[in-house]
Amino acid sequence: MPGAHRSPWRLGGLSLRALAARVGERALADEILDRAAALSHYFLFALALSHRRHAAARRGDQRGDLPRAETARLSA
Repeated sequence: MPGAHRSPWRLGGLSLRALAARVGERALADEILDRAAALSHYFLFALALSHRRHAAARRGDQRGDLPRAETARLSA
């Protein structure tokens, strides 16, 4: 039947073990785990900076700016 859809569960004729091995090899070749670790590091760093800014705003600084010395220390 020309218009019939193929089932995605057939895995293109691969066994589940062969598919897992292929995915694992390509994930290691593309350094997926290294990129995920870097991305999570950047996320946590941004979260910490956001928290510091929020804490500065709660102390009474309505604009939420960090003091100059703190900003210079963070950018170094």
